[in-house]
Amino acid sequence: ELNLGNSNFIEGFAESIVGMKVGETKDCPMTFPADYHAAELAGADVIFTITVNECWELVPSELNDEFAEGLGYATVEELYAAIRTYLEETEKQNADADMKSQLVQKALANSKFEISEEDINNNVDEMMAEYTTYAEYYGYDLETYVSAATGYTMEEFEEYCRANALQTIQSGLLQAAILAEEGLELTDEEYKVRAEAYMPMFGYETLEEFEAAYTKEKITNQCLADMVMEVMVREAVVEE
Repeated sequence: ELNLGNSNFIEGFAESIVGMKVGETKDCPMTFPADYHAAELAGADVIFTITVNECWELVPSELNDEFAEGLGYATVEELYAAIRTYLEETEKQNADADMKSQLVQKALANSKFEISEEDINNNVDEMMAEYTTYAEYYGYDLETYVSAATGYTMEEFEEYCRANALQTIQSGLLQAAILAEEGLELTDEEYKVRAEAYMPMFGYETLEEFEAAYTKEKITNQCLADMVMEVMVREAVVEE
């Protein structure tokens, strides 16, 4: 599908379709941009053979009960009520997530860590390798992918990776310290209860399928992280 008013295709592609009829086919010569991300196509002269299979116009719907019924609601008022409930719940979730993030940042700022440069570098290397894999998958070199995905220069991205690595390591040490201080352990029974509560969010119906997709180790780590967060929320002094 191609929106003539907002196309992500190369320059000239959408314009070449204007005036064509449904079922019509024609050859359209074009040139890829010189800075195109796929090196084998950058600056290349090509011919697209284009066939128009369908054509339609987007027309704004009238907001009435019929429109609401199409979305599964009896009336516009019911639709508005559902939207309000969704927005209120979303705002509540966002506020909760923001509060937890602030708790973690406060705890990290008030803690002292002993972290080796080697550990930081290893974590940075893992992030770089992950982004390199993404770049190769989409046919980019690392620098081009990083620029497109994050807007960072490579120097800025390396700084980001280092800061992220430091916080990841610190968060792990903080979590381990709280687990030890509180004497928290994840029993098999509690693991099962928590893991099964996660499953619907990821679209799995059995614990076996969930573990096969995400590994028991990752699910366990999430359970432990949630247990630590519950302690932090319970013990926090929240200032209005």
